Amino acid sequence: MSNPTTDRAREPLIGDRRVSAPAKGERQRRSLLDGIARLLTSRSIDELGIAEIANEAGVSRSAFYAYFDSKYAALAVLTSEAWATYADQTDVFTRQPDEDPAAFLDRTGRAALGIWKKHAAVLVASIQAIPVDPRIAALWNTWNRRLTDALTEQLRDDIRAGLAHPATDDVARLITDLNYMMQHAFYLNCVSGADHAETLRMFNSVTAIWLAAAWGRGTS
Repeated sequence: MSNPTTDRAREPLIGDRRVSAPAKGERQRRSLLDGIARLLTSRSIDELGIAEIANEAGVSRSAFYAYFDSKYAALAVLTSEAWATYADQTDVFTRQPDEDPAAFLDRTGRAALGIWKKHAAVLVASIQAIPVDPRIAALWNTWNRRLTDALTEQLRDDIRAGLAHPATDDVARLITDLNYMMQHAFYLNCVSGADHAETLRMFNSVTAIWLAAAWGRGTS
């Protein structure tokens, strides 16, 4: 079955020249993307040069431009791939019939946290690139809108079922702000190098805020 959230996350991005690249070049393109991801574990995106990226991938500098028009275009592809991995998890945005709101938020939040932990370098670099690259800014805006739309729909279903009592009637705005709060908390957790215990404290706190503000419930 087609997943609109996943399908849209995989749409061709401006600056990604994959559609015009020959099939035999897919390996080079993947090498470039993986090379950038490796470099980002120790360097910021603004520090990376095209020649350095190409060298890391084992291709020529000119080969880079066969696939991407800039390093930010490649970063956008990596970001989109991370999101697609999240959206691929079956029904991640839908509460199951046998699942209470607390369990739903825990499952959804842990899935998101797992993506942040696995793709930390890419997602941190992508957020830091928002002020300097309009395409990446638009990408984050689009993803956040789709995510908040899906969660808003679930919350409204629960309100109608008498399972949720949000802190405000402006449900869409509430979910938007809660989503940004969680995103910022995950970002800060990554850049601070938090250990497992601190990460768990952060996650439990953020989840408790979600549950209280959106569903009007405590964690116990």
